[in-house]
Amino acid sequence: MLDKIPNLTERKIVSAFMLSKMPVSSETDNSSREYTFMKWPEFIELMPRLAHFTFVDDEDDDKKYMILADKIRHVLDYLFPLIGERLIEPPDILVVSESDDDY
Repeated sequence: MLDKIPNLTERKIVSAFMLSKMPVSSETDNSSREYTFMKWPEFIELMPRLAHFTFVDDEDDDKKYMILADKIRHVLDYLFPLIGERLIEPPDILVVSESDDDY
């Protein structure tokens, strides 16, 4: 599944997964489940870590030093089709402040 993402090895995926996990408070209660399944905040933490590990060893400096949001978008472009979805770009947001004229 994730082997379709260039430069993302199984070792990098496991590292990203383990670094995204929160400490387990009670290791005696359902500990195996706590170590093998992710909670929502852990999953959200996983996405930028996968994106970082995808490009950390890249030879191309333009890709290696992309901003994190672009790296995440690149990874999501690979992941969304796996669930039959496509990435929808958010609309541009124009921020207008009442006090802009004061400066």
